Amino acid sequence: MSQPKPTATPEPASVEPSRIREGLPFPLGATWDGLGVNFALFSANATKVELCLFDASGEHELERIELPEYTDEIFHGYLPDAHPGQIYGYRVHGPYEPQNGHRFNPNKLLIDPYAKQLVGELRWSEALFGYTIGHPDGDLSFDERDSAPFVP
Repeated sequence: MSQPKPTATPEPASVEPSRIREGLPFPLGATWDGLGVNFALFSANATKVELCLFDASGEHELERIELPEYTDEIFHGYLPDAHPGQIYGYRVHGPYEPQNGHRFNPNKLLIDPYAKQLVGELRWSEALFGYTIGHPDGDLSFDERDSAPFVP
């Protein structure tokens, strides 16, 4: 069984590393402190987490920012210029080893499990799956399509 090498979706505008600060690992989710937003996401096996910022419609990814810190299995970062209502999602990198329970696929936009609100609706598409439907390797295959256009 050969599997394509996992590749990240093309990145939108890059961000200067100095823009994001280390932030705090708790509380989980996106938390506004009156000056900016702290983002914190748990993952014991990820190798990198990217915070994806979208425009007000939620349809266009504007920036992708790597969360700079990892504390006690929590990736975190603080954006001093972010405000409540910022539309965001995550792309999580790590091993793609379905046989070992790891299905990291940065081509798939993930909803924050602690999100306080969703914008838009889920639109059905095979691109939502981490594997390629109909592939001879079944759910062990790797899907490279971007799921962002279909995720609220």
